[in-house]
Amino acid sequence: LVPVVSSSANTWYCPKNRTKRCNYNLVVATDNVTVAGPPLPPSSSSATNDDSLRAVLDCEWSYDHVPQQRRGFVVEAGVRFTLRNMVIRRCRAGCGPPFYSLASPFDVVFSSLLEAIHAVDAPSRVLCSGGGLATKAGTRVSLWDVTFDRNRGREGGGVAMIGGAVGEWRDVTFVGNTADAGGALLVTSGSTLTWRGGSVESNCARSVEAAAVEISGDGTTANLVKVSVVSNLCDVESTCWRKREHAYRGYLCRNEEDNLFDEANVRTRPLSSC
Repeated sequence: LVPVVSSSANTWYCPKNRTKRCNYNLVVATDNVTVAGPPLPPSSSSATNDDSLRAVLDCEWSYDHVPQQRRGFVVEAGVRFTLRNMVIRRCRAGCGPPFYSLASPFDVVFSSLLEAIHAVDAPSRVLCSGGGLATKAGTRVSLWDVTFDRNRGREGGGVAMIGGAVGEWRDVTFVGNTADAGGALLVTSGSTLTWRGGSVESNCARSVEAAAVEISGDGTTANLVKVSVVSNLCDVESTCWRKREHAYRGYLCRNEEDNLFDEANVRTRPLSSC
């Protein structure tokens, strides 16, 4: 996203002369930017599935793109960012190589090679996490009427907040997101979240004793008011892809990190579930 030069307001657009599409890996590096869709009509619920009423950022990630990563938004350290009236859909963060360089088409979670090397030496939990939204240290993120739909990550399938990030949320919904831990949301390492209104439903946390919402680490606080957390189960049966992925995980004892990245190595030995 680049600023509209002729405008004095914080107005941003997707330049047509860029080869990269602007529906994924959007890096927010300018302080105090707002990205907003049109507000819903008063008669509509914030959880509506009617896309004609919502602004949708669809990263369009699928297994065909493995090992490519397509996060929704990456908020740089110390930046204030506001997101309103949007759906963030089918985005993905994982640990498939390469994930270091901003110039890479695969991932842009790090702004420089130096930052990536530091994160590898002292692993950051945002490294392979936060499919829909990844917030770095010291960010302040406001969400209002935002839905995270079918995103994926190692932790925090929908959102990962790390390093003392601060969240002020209202009417935020997570549905159908997947991760090893924090299927919908990870809040950790001294971050603070205040969340009023919304829901966490049908999200999948694959690891044993993992949760749809993970709040962990010293100094981390979260205050959830009128947020429903219901029916968060892993679907491993409904489609051929889900059956195959589940069987592949069991066959090679894999976790969420690029389950099918080297699937060709076992493709000649069909998995009976699909």
